[in-house]
Amino acid sequence: GRIRQSDANRRRYIRDHFDREWLDPTLYHICVDVGRLGMETGAEIIADTATRYFSSLPTRRPRAHGPNLPCSP
Repeated sequence: GRIRQSDANRRRYIRDHFDREWLDPTLYHICVDVGRLGMETGAEIIADTATRYFSSLPTRRPRAHGPNLPCSP
């Protein structure tokens, strides 16, 4: 069906462009089974994990940007 075809297309794209297998668990930071946990709980887990991860990073000052100049006269 459509899901099998979509999965096959995704697998082929990742393999062709990145030489990796899309089901390789080392490619992912987190994997949540929303079929088992539900969408709401899955979203909460992802949001909580992202919040904890990004809050642990050192803060950086934004880079100064120069004026927008055209590439050619």
